[in-house]
Amino acid sequence: MTILEFSTEINATQKELFDFHTNFKNVAIVTPPVFKVRFVTIPDSMAEGSEMTIEIKQFGLWMPWDVKVEKLIQNSLMVDYQSGRGPFKYWKHEHQFTERNNKTILKDRIEYQLPFGILGLLIDVIVMRFVQKMVFAYRHKKTKEYFSAR
Repeated sequence: MTILEFSTEINATQKELFDFHTNFKNVAIVTPPVFKVRFVTIPDSMAEGSEMTIEIKQFGLWMPWDVKVEKLIQNSLMVDYQSGRGPFKYWKHEHQFTERNNKTILKDRIEYQLPFGILGLLIDVIVMRFVQKMVFAYRHKKTKEYFSAR
């Protein structure tokens, strides 16, 4: 199991940052341009138990990714996980929002495991950890830019 954490101070209130991250429209803002993502199904609003299907374009093919919200604490925490089909054997993502000195600390914690046993572990060490670090660095940078531009 791989665990990665990313943390950034954002010039926004806890509520503003939470609302930004629970709005599906903002996924396009924080997704690196090398990845194509589209929503197949989304809930009317984000809540514990909400389920969605996302498609990610990899190697020219769209791959479904079933995600479910496990825990939602208004303005402070959202935890989602891969609930069915997807690129991972296991995936869990915690989005934490902690207000401090009129700013908010955005902390992402991901736990994941790739399929394919030892081959998956090798791919993780050689490629996936780098990809995840790049994705989350981009997400944090774009989130910070979004709130700095207001």
